[in-house]
Amino acid sequence: MIGFGWPLSTQTGWGQVGFNMVLQMLRLGKTRPVLLEAPEDLAIHGLHLWTLLPLEIERRTRSAGVNG
Repeated sequence: MIGFGWPLSTQTGWGQVGFNMVLQMLRLGKTRPVLLEAPEDLAIHGLHLWTLLPLEIERRTRSAGVNG
């Protein structure tokens, strides 16, 4: 498991790096990415959106548990 402590984005350099790393980790299936920050300004294809959706739901659930 690897946590990403910066927001995934298609508008910033580090955001793009994180976005591509997460997609590759999901594709390879060896290491599970964990989002620690909400994605920002994602201008992505619907398939990528559906790929990232479970990670964002997990992040929101985890965040609600900490804050609730």
